[in-house]
Amino acid sequence: MNKPIQLTIEEVRSNLIEYINNVCSKENIDYYFLEIIMKDIYNEISLKKNNQLELMKKEYQKSMEEVKNDGNE
Repeated sequence: MNKPIQLTIEEVRSNLIEYINNVCSKENIDYYFLEIIMKDIYNEISLKKNNQLELMKKEYQKSMEEVKNDGNE
């Protein structure tokens, strides 16, 4: 059985928070600056998500066209 996505999301979230806290502690980064860094990271993630979504739409449209064309033959 595959792990439920909810568990995976929670594990990733927890691991990211732990990693961020460790880095901040090790590098002595104030959380004020962390917020700035996190905003940049969020913007990058959002851009990649939008690109992925656009690619998924194109792939879906292509597959629907192929199904439509196969039905016309």
